[in-house]
Amino acid sequence: FARQDQPTDACIPTTSDILGPYYRANAPIRSDLTIPGDPGVILNYKGIISDEDCNPLENAVVDVWQANSDAIYDGSSPEFRYRGKFQTGADGHYAFRSVVPGWYLNGPQYRPAHIHFRVTRPGFTELITQLYFEGDPYIANDPWASDPEAMLRIVPVHDVAGEQVAQFDITLKANTNGIRESRLDEGIRLYPNPVRDKLSIEVRDQRLRSIEIFDIRGSLLLFKYKLDTAACSLPMHYLGSAIYFCRVETSKGIFIHKIIKE
Repeated sequence: FARQDQPTDACIPTTSDILGPYYRANAPIRSDLTIPGDPGVILNYKGIISDEDCNPLENAVVDVWQANSDAIYDGSSPEFRYRGKFQTGADGHYAFRSVVPGWYLNGPQYRPAHIHFRVTRPGFTELITQLYFEGDPYIANDPWASDPEAMLRIVPVHDVAGEQVAQFDITLKANTNGIRESRLDEGIRLYPNPVRDKLSIEVRDQRLRSIEIFDIRGSLLLFKYKLDTAACSLPMHYLGSAIYFCRVETSKGIFIHKIIKE
């Protein structure tokens, strides 16, 4: 199948979205997330993962998770329900099978149906994003789905042989430098580092959007979302002495910084 909504001479890097609080590391390797006996409309996902020159990327690791049709995330069971991980083939293609995610309340309003993607490959910037679906009545009022940067991540769903199909093509951005440490030219300052009690984050000529702290296994430990400020702080006193990673999203991009907790 061909890529959708992309120019022929270049592929636009897929925009990011929040990780959210329901990510779980170590999802099982599988491409069928359906559960016998569970309700829900079957939805088949497919797409191509490529670089910015539209070359397909082999062995990109795709980690996906979603709520079930009743809008419930599996946060603890050993079955890792509606969660899975798989790799792209030599042609950059991926495909998996699940159900249409349910709507759930986020404060006073519902989040639109969505599925989370975390895509990694050596030499490329990690992509954390979400996919939404055309015609969803809750997109307009959702702060993330209604963001103009999410426009290409709202896709149509087609009926094929009695089952729903959605195509989501992903473009990764090359990053030959690995993890990006704090540098003055990024306009981001994290201090103190090493840290004991409180980590402060300040930005220059941009605005903070979200901050997430992960351990080395990729588990989300702390987060602050819906930010619109130039400075913020996170309590670190109850975390053990170890190396952590701080993912900072600003109005200029996403940056990952290594943090040492004393």
